[in-house]
Amino acid sequence: MQTRIEWVDIYKGFLIFLVVLGHAFQGIAADHTIVTNVDYNYILYFKYLIYSFHMPAFFIAGGFFAYNLFAKLNIEYFLHRFRRLMQPYFVWGFITALFMQIASRFTNNGLGLKNFIYSPIKPFSIFWFLYVYFLIFIVQSILTVIFKEKSNKVFFILAIFLFLINPLIPKIWVFKSIATYMIYYALGLFTLTFVTKYQNFFSKVMTLILWIVIFLILFEIYFIYVQKNNLQIVYYLNFLTAIAGSILFINLSIIVSNWHNWFSNMNDSFGKYSMQIYVIHLLPLACTRIFLLRIVHLNNLWLVSGIITIISLIFCGLIIKISKNLHLTKILFG
Repeated sequence: MQTRIEWVDIYKGFLIFLVVLGHAFQGIAADHTIVTNVDYNYILYFKYLIYSFHMPAFFIAGGFFAYNLFAKLNIEYFLHRFRRLMQPYFVWGFITALFMQIASRFTNNGLGLKNFIYSPIKPFSIFWFLYVYFLIFIVQSILTVIFKEKSNKVFFILAIFLFLINPLIPKIWVFKSIATYMIYYALGLFTLTFVTKYQNFFSKVMTLILWIVIFLILFEIYFIYVQKNNLQIVYYLNFLTAIAGSILFINLSIIVSNWHNWFSNMNDSFGKYSMQIYVIHLLPLACTRIFLLRIVHLNNLWLVSGIITIISLIFCGLIIKISKNLHLTKILFG
């Protein structure tokens, strides 16, 4: 069994919180009934801030413990990864699609069971992450079988090539998504060893401040081109914001891991259950948002964002606890 590294769990904990908060902002930004609200532009800005790095940072985390795949890859391990990624993809994809179908007149995107039918060949809703992640793992597995110990270098070179030519790749299936995110997974293969070697450097507050400044400068440049709708430049600038944001939160996670208080413990727990939170959170988030915006007519969008994020995380915690007590964890989460 793999030894857990506290700062890695805290890193994933920060990221999953940002995923939930980002989807809270996204849901509000997609609700066209509130575009005249004075808070709307600020919500949209912070949504772009989070989206400029949080999913690439998760793919980097995905590569942390995959460096030695050539030493552990076999049919049993492959099936384990399949269950861990694709079982919650289909189980929670169906649950989410069912609720979206029932509440279709209230939701922003109108997805439902008809869309879920195509989920084996077309990623469904937010679960695209699990779908693309598994396909990237398949690519790595194939290269591992062929190239053995040299597979990481081959995988990394392929990832760079696909990333660079991505704007030329046609929008067929999920090829563009694989080409976009494979580079981050590939970087993750080497990140854990690098950070462990220079952990003293990453545990300094001054280093954190430096990366905060670098990230904010890069994001401002990125956001300028987002507003200009210059998609090709945005694509390449996003790589810089993604790397800077990932390093920033690695730095922050190492610092927080030394605190050993309620805050570090909370994020450590979020990280340990990041998969569960990811697949659960959308339903309570959407239901609470609809209730506050459409029924209660709460106008303070910052307050709405905070309430729906907290309620969503609490609901996730309850479902995780109930699934454990009823011995449903393997069925629901692989």
